[in-house]
Amino acid sequence: MKRPRLKHAELFGERVKLVPLDPRFADTAFDVLHENEDILRWLVWDGPACREEVADFYCRWIVPSGNGDDYHFAILDVETEAFAGSIGPRFAGHPTTGDVGYWLDPAYWGRGFMTEAVRMVTHLAFRYLDAAVMTAYVFVGNAGSRLVLERNGYRMAHLSKAKVMKGGVAVDEWYFTILRHEFERELGDYKPVREVVELE
Repeated sequence: MKRPRLKHAELFGERVKLVPLDPRFADTAFDVLHENEDILRWLVWDGPACREEVADFYCRWIVPSGNGDDYHFAILDVETEAFAGSIGPRFAGHPTTGDVGYWLDPAYWGRGFMTEAVRMVTHLAFRYLDAAVMTAYVFVGNAGSRLVLERNGYRMAHLSKAKVMKGGVAVDEWYFTILRHEFERELGDYKPVREVVELE
């Protein structure tokens, strides 16, 4: 069976809206990410070295692959349209299992932005992209990110010891999962305030 592929998608919530990430967000993303240890200490990526790196390699809507695509959304403040971060469901290498990755400008922490963004992306993956399960890896100690996932029905499946190297140090990660029926049980018939989804 051929996996559905997104052509375009915009998701609108009460606090944030998600739109395809593209190079017009590169300057703001660089300004937020560059040498910002509040964010980068929780990411496998060490962050961009220059603005061109963000524009050329990071700010892409779709990263295609033969067995599953990765999608990148910009997170915008629904009231001001200001860029607040990035999120995306990723399927490359595991077509029936999606992985969600994200980061948020610390200026927006504690306002429910990421909880809503994760909820909308998880809904998108289950409703439109035929995901059977959604997963997330979180560095041990990232309590904020753990709480975001748990508020959306994700549960920690196991602890992965020395999963990645960060700054020359082996880092442990929490591995979270949620099945489609678990999401439906936890959140009922959840839908974003508005959604525009176009499939190829």
